Formats: sequence, C-alpha cells, structure tokens
Amino acid sequence: MPLFADDHDYRYVEVNGNQLAYLCKGSGDLTFLLISGMGLDAHSTYKNTFHNAKPNGYQLCFYDRAGTGNSTLKKPGVRTMAELSNELEVFTRKAQMKQLVLIPYSFGGIIARAFAHRNPDLIEGIIFVDSAHESWYEDLRKSMSDSAWAIMESIIEWERNTHSFEDFAEASRQSDLYSFKRDHPVIVLSRGLPHVSIRQTKIRYWDVDAYTDSWNRS
Repeated sequence: MPLFADDHDYRYVEVNGNQLAYLCKGSGDLTFLLISGMGLDAHSTYKNTFHNAKPNGYQLCFYDRAGTGNSTLKKPGVRTMAELSNELEVFTRKAQMKQLVLIPYSFGGIIARAFAHRNPDLIEGIIFVDSAHESWYEDLRKSMSDSAWAIMESIIEWERNTHSFEDFAEASRQSDLYSFKRDHPVIVLSRGLPHVSIRQTKIRYWDVDAYTDSWNRS
C-alpha cells in the first residue's frame, strides 16, 4: 500500500523486501527515467516535467527509492552506494526497462553513474540535472570555514542517520564505481544560481559563495 495519498495510479515492484512505487506515461522501448535527489520523492522533484511532457515514441517514468515518496523501507538504516545502485538495477529489470536515458537530479547523479558503470549496455544516454559529483564533498570541506563546515557536516549526518538514510560521505569515497562508457551521450544542466537557502543555517555569505563555487566546479 502507498505511504501517502496521491491522485496517480502508481505501479509497484518488490525490491529487497521493499515495495518501490513508480509511474510512467507514453509507450515505447526507450525509457527516460527521472531519478530524484537525496531523501526526495520523485513526484515532488519532477512533477512539472512529468505533467507537461507529451512522450511520443518513448515512455517517461519516475520511481521512488525505498523509504521516499510512496515506496516502503522495511528496515530503515543507512544504505551504501552499492546498495542504492543494486536497487535501481533490480527495479529496472523487474519493471522491464531495457533502453534507458537516465535523468538524475543532485545525489541521484551519483546513483546514475554507479548504475551506468555496472550496466553499460542498458544506457542510451544520461541527462544530469544539477547533479552531484563525488569530488564535491572534499572540495566543499576545504572551501568552507571550519564553523560552516561543522554545520554542513551535521546536516549530512542528519540525512544519513535520520532522514534519507543515504550517505554522501560514503558515496564520495567510491570513485571506482562511477566510470561509464565515453560514447554514451551526456548532457549536463545546471541552473547556475547561488544556493542562498543555506543562509537559513546562519552561515556567512562568504561560505554561501564557497558552497556555490564548489558545487559549480563539481
């Protein structure tokens, strides 16, 4: 059963004891798969894209990782990048998605690259939407003041231990998981705007700039 009320008629597949919710529109062998960021449900992230799209000759889909959106997480706990990638592998196999263009946002970009590394023959291309790169974690740590980094580290720990159960620090240490075929078409989209929302944490403007600059470099 879905965790949250929603007007959409979700479909479900079981992966590692969890019920993963997904939704598709259009039809065809080619699947454009929307992948959300850390702790985010896919519908909230991509609802405008999904609702406004009119797929012709392909299907557009999104899915919720275990514990987000309408998907269950039977045993809450921190999951490694290898586990998150495996979840996507099993999900796409059970949902019978064989020709994929991945469209990941933020932390989803690391998951997409790990998946592409292990499943190169399933990938037709990747469209990165403001996606994270594993280099960002260490660059951010070096770029921010000690006080600002302490705040960011507490946020990352909260995500890992309480909210999303996804570990950015662990994911950032797995560079060997993220190489993929250079002949895959790749598009990188970024809004290029400062991440001013983190001013809510009371960090200095200098550190906001350091955050934004390090993100843009990654």
